[in-house]
Amino acid sequence: MADNSPCKQSEIYQIIELTISRSNVGEINTLQKSAYRVEAAITGINNIPNLMERDEQLLESNEQFLGCFASKKLVGILSFQEISKQKYQICRVAVDPENFGKGIGFKLINKVISLCSPGALVVTTGKGNIPARKLYEKAGFKYEGELKVKEDITMWSFLLNQKARKTEKSK
Repeated sequence: MADNSPCKQSEIYQIIELTISRSNVGEINTLQKSAYRVEAAITGINNIPNLMERDEQLLESNEQFLGCFASKKLVGILSFQEISKQKYQICRVAVDPENFGKGIGFKLINKVISLCSPGALVVTTGKGNIPARKLYEKAGFKYEGELKVKEDITMWSFLLNQKARKTEKSK
């Protein structure tokens, strides 16, 4: 399942399925926390659950993970899970802040879209996270509205209905 196509700046990125293990969980959690600290700064939401996630919680996760590597270094992750028949939730998208703007998030999103075809995909991000909103909309997701998940956390929700999208394209 490796995807070895180039992104911006002529660097080769490889996307592979990741199995979370004791040997890589620290690297994965460090990457996600550095990315979610940026989201916290953008949105003002300082108690993003992924920021507080412990390695043990990641090891127990039922999510499927994809990793994006550049020169054998993990530079991005995405996780997802099926929430009902042919409906999937993207649970986390995290890119190493040093690699923002290189198309890594878009590449991960496109990979999960192809893996989940023809199902629907849902994703949320903190209200006010304009870079994430632009990424999801560029990938074809439609803004669905706001979702209050805690008293102090409001999320933006997005949907990609691949069946409807294919019907629209065939018209």
